Amino acid sequence: QCINAEYGCPELRRRAKAARKRLWKDYVETVVEKEETTDVTDSNLTETTPTVTEAVVTHIENCTRVWVQRCSDGPSLISMMNLMRSDLISSPPLAGSYTPRTGDLCAAVFSEDNNWYRAKVLKTHK
Repeated sequence: QCINAEYGCPELRRRAKAARKRLWKDYVETVVEKEETTDVTDSNLTETTPTVTEAVVTHIENCTRVWVQRCSDGPSLISMMNLMRSDLISSPPLAGSYTPRTGDLCAAVFSEDNNWYRAKVLKTHK
């Protein structure tokens, strides 16, 4: 099979030549010209113009969904996490005061380092 028919398939051409069927006798290789690139400036930015932002991958959900955080948000994120942790350490939630439901956003203690983190309830057991 020819995967990319637009550019011709070298394997099919080779087989046709070997069989002497002359299927490719009138074939003309097309040359694809590269699109000219322009520098992006404030004057030619539109809503659809992609922009480049430095980011850190924080979670990979699957091969098509990743979570990132902008590097510029790092200091404010660290500050917010430290504030959240200090509040939860000084005033921990009462046992039984919260009934989690699937999809809830909450704070939870990570068993590996015993620190509080932002979390999402994925599944509950009854």
